[in-house]
Amino acid sequence: MKINRYLIVGKRRNSKPTARLTVTTPALESHEIAVKISLDIPEELFTKPQLEATIKVPEDSVNSPVIEAGVIDNIKEIVSKQLGIDLSIGVVEDA
Repeated sequence: MKINRYLIVGKRRNSKPTARLTVTTPALESHEIAVKISLDIPEELFTKPQLEATIKVPEDSVNSPVIEAGVIDNIKEIVSKQLGIDLSIGVVEDA
């Protein structure tokens, strides 16, 4: 990839130096100079690696959910108070 630009550097009396970059030939003030810059940079410099990941969870690491009796009782109580209905909760095992 080739890039051509102009670096304009200026310094006024009793002031800090300034710098700017332009694409076209610049119009200069009396306290400025222009430096033509040609960059030749390989495209590979901008190529980012593609990240890849594989995640596998073994079947034997999966546990059946356990709901304790106290949790079931709490759910029944909250639903009964909030909705005014009686609720029956049971655990069903997958076949």
